[in-house]
Amino acid sequence: MRSLRAVIATAITGEAPANLGDLGDWEQSLDGFDPEGDSGSVYVWPPCYLVEAYEMLADSEIPDIDPNVASGVRFFADSLRQLIEADEGSGKQWEGVCAAAFIQRMLESHFLSEGLITQGKLTPGAEELVLEAVLEGCRFGGVFQPRSDDLIKKDNSADFERLRERFLRWLEIGDRPALKKGRTAFFVKPKIALFPKYDFFIFIVEDGTVVDIYGYQCTTSPSRR
Repeated sequence: MRSLRAVIATAITGEAPANLGDLGDWEQSLDGFDPEGDSGSVYVWPPCYLVEAYEMLADSEIPDIDPNVASGVRFFADSLRQLIEADEGSGKQWEGVCAAAFIQRMLESHFLSEGLITQGKLTPGAEELVLEAVLEGCRFGGVFQPRSDDLIKKDNSADFERLRERFLRWLEIGDRPALKKGRTAFFVKPKIALFPKYDFFIFIVEDGTVVDIYGYQCTTSPSRR
């Protein structure tokens, strides 16, 4: 668990964790820089090594890790790997990077809510994109990826109400009802080709009620703004 928090902290803040040794052998994968001034050293993860670190963490049996956090770790690795493997110009590279960035912030928020990590700074522009609950520290409830085509209406628009209903049904399965107590953030990404308008969502649930839904579109094309 300490290794996971150390990876998240260095990837987001660019600063060495209090105990750099928590990274284990992955410490050697960081690129370190000493910028001018007294700001201290900056550490950067090359994307290929960051993917491998997350995949290793996802495949290892981390003691006491929340299974929903584990699903986020795996989803981060799969999303960032799109930067390496997706076809140039397909849009999947940018979509994967955006999804990975949000998932990583949500994982940081989970540990922030437990007092186990210090929050990394955000630029003003980036801060506007992140929900207040995530900024304040919010439990991570996992990744929901519905596949049904009935989430798209006959006029090819997205059926957001049905997406919400499908999510609430998913929330009743297995141990998930326990996540309805307090405040929890969920990453929602319909696994449907060409889902209208949005690429993914963040749902905030408070005591079993969906109180916030933010949708995000990832594109590098000015014509699709």
